[in-house]
Amino acid sequence: MRHPFTRIGLRTWVVIAVAILVLGWGLFRQLSTMDPRFFLMSSAGLRGLALYLVGDYSGAARSYRVHLKDVVQQTREEVEPAWGALIEGDFVRAKAIAREQVAGPLAKEALLTLGEVALAEGEPRQALNYLAQVLEKETDQFDARLLGSLAHARLGEYPRAIDAVNRALRHDRAERRITVFLAALETTGDLSRLPSGQRPLCLVAHYYRYLRIYDPANGGAAIRYARAAIDAGDQPGDAFLTMGVIYAKQGQRESAFQSFLEGIRRNPRNAEAYRWAARSYSDRGDLVNEYRMWKAAFEAAPGDGYYSDGLHDVLTRKLGDYRQAIQVYREVLRTRPEEGAVWSRLGDVYRVLGDHPLSVEAYEKAAALDPRDPSRLVSLGWALLQTGEKGKAVLLFEEAVSLDAGRADSYYALASGYYGLRRYPEAIAAHERSIALGGVKRPDQLLPLCGLYQQASAFERAERCVNAVLAMEPGNVTARRWLRDIQHNLALKRGRP
Repeated sequence: MRHPFTRIGLRTWVVIAVAILVLGWGLFRQLSTMDPRFFLMSSAGLRGLALYLVGDYSGAARSYRVHLKDVVQQTREEVEPAWGALIEGDFVRAKAIAREQVAGPLAKEALLTLGEVALAEGEPRQALNYLAQVLEKETDQFDARLLGSLAHARLGEYPRAIDAVNRALRHDRAERRITVFLAALETTGDLSRLPSGQRPLCLVAHYYRYLRIYDPANGGAAIRYARAAIDAGDQPGDAFLTMGVIYAKQGQRESAFQSFLEGIRRNPRNAEAYRWAARSYSDRGDLVNEYRMWKAAFEAAPGDGYYSDGLHDVLTRKLGDYRQAIQVYREVLRTRPEEGAVWSRLGDVYRVLGDHPLSVEAYEKAAALDPRDPSRLVSLGWALLQTGEKGKAVLLFEEAVSLDAGRADSYYALASGYYGLRRYPEAIAAHERSIALGGVKRPDQLLPLCGLYQQASAFERAERCVNAVLAMEPGNVTARRWLRDIQHNLALKRGRP
């Protein structure tokens, strides 16, 4: 009897061989564009990769967690203890350590850990309570927004889950914790496997849009789910938004633009669709419609300072029309006087125009409306420095630091306030803390500290500081002049003429 495979003709074998090559090439292309986080060199890590590639995102997330647990057990001393306990699955210890940390400088990380534990223990409402405390400190902290979306998804609150993930994705950054990424990967897999009538299509499209950050192949899944959501009437405005974003990332500008406009048509309150449409008009050089879209986004999302920032940028930086900015903000505040972000932007405009009393008045309103927002206190403090009220300004800067000890800008402002009061040692300490938190990206961030060292006669530190400035900008005139003075003082100090 002839073997059944001998019945396959040569042409069929060629087709099969070509198909294998095409599939292999497609897999190679996908692998070459994927983030290194998918390639973990252990049996659990490789199993995770295999499961991911066959579409089992839930199983992949669980396998990757096994790898992480093994890594933490081998390097426990190098891992933040509460987060390490979370990875090891010791939720009792993770919660105990995190609760002790909440009152200290690691408060945000501790609250994130507590939120992750609550989510893992099936307590999404409790997770949202912890995450809300993070968002009080940092309005759009990515990990907190994404975890909040996952918690709302667990509760079946799909529109709120979509809003939360959109608020995370509107920033050009991603999560800091790999555990948050794995939670999103697992949730995407779980939701994708629900029966077709129960699947939240639009939300899943958004999660695939997020996962596209690390694997562009997920863009195709995002579009497929978005189209299915549109056909099913599941949040079609947000579905068109997701399609538009993917098209924009793929360089299909016209398709993206039309998707954003359709998203606006389906939901005239879709602030994100307006924002992306504004970006499209900006790419086309259409400043009038860019402004119109930003203004519509701002009006569609009352209370959301993010869109007031975008509108402010167009009005002041692109149009250069500060008087119109005042008019727009005043009109808004007549009907929405509780908008702290708008009062703050009004203060910014008055400050630029040199009207410091009105700037102080606007910042005071903003600070009264958002008393636990350090940025409001810092803005008011800077305005008070302009009016000579240095003591009041320093008190505000100190309060801003006490509210969130992790903000570099608060310490920088505090250093400036101390300098104005001639409290040089405290100014140096605050400036050094600002640099430790935020780093140095430009010479002008470091140069004031060099000046403080000179004022305090700390010439050795001043010399090192100025040389660091000159390493970044060899032609810096101020730094070169200071270096000559510093070296002269050092020579005198050492007894040399």
